[in-house]
Amino acid sequence: MTADPLVNEKIFEHAEAVAKEFNLPLLKVESNVKTFVKQKHVASHTYKDVLIMYALQKLWRIYYYSSAFPFSDFSLDENLYTATGHFDPFLLDCFSTSNLRIIPAGSEGDRDDKINFIADNPIVQKYLHVCIKKPFNCGKCFKCLRMLLALDAADKLEEFRESFDIDDYLKKKKRVYGYLNNRIKEDPNHPFLAKSYKILYERHKKLFDKLNAKK
Repeated sequence: MTADPLVNEKIFEHAEAVAKEFNLPLLKVESNVKTFVKQKHVASHTYKDVLIMYALQKLWRIYYYSSAFPFSDFSLDENLYTATGHFDPFLLDCFSTSNLRIIPAGSEGDRDDKINFIADNPIVQKYLHVCIKKPFNCGKCFKCLRMLLALDAADKLEEFRESFDIDDYLKKKKRVYGYLNNRIKEDPNHPFLAKSYKILYERHKKLFDKLNAKK
């Protein structure tokens, strides 16, 4: 969620619409934990999420926690500083009890596999929301850009016109590719961009080679 309560309320309303489409109940949880736990989000989000699971543990016997990384990216290196998603399978097993089992869901695939898995669902196409700054997909922040690049790589841009401004992305696509190229130069194995880059590079080799030729 964002730091803006008005934006958060809009996101809640959006989630309610999605839950209604799927005919599923929606549970809203808010917390002030950020005000006294000053750790970086990536290094602490699993612990915070587990607190919610325990606070409401009478509601479930098994909790499927969406994984951030595939099993192949499991690592305990520098675990006080790196994203907890890298070792969620270990953490969640430790936090499981005889009354509550917590399972990392989706760890058999990476983020691109998950996107391809849901991309043909019309409800997802209509409501997908990834932006953490706006109640709509701004198309400018990192989370929006990485999703647009993944959809581009999957040839699914046109299907997501209801949830993203695809025309705006197409107008600035060369600049976005330049942004992607620079991020990959910094981190060739970027967990959220490397696969999209590989696909888009093969598709637009001349453009990326030209970008790489620039000093």
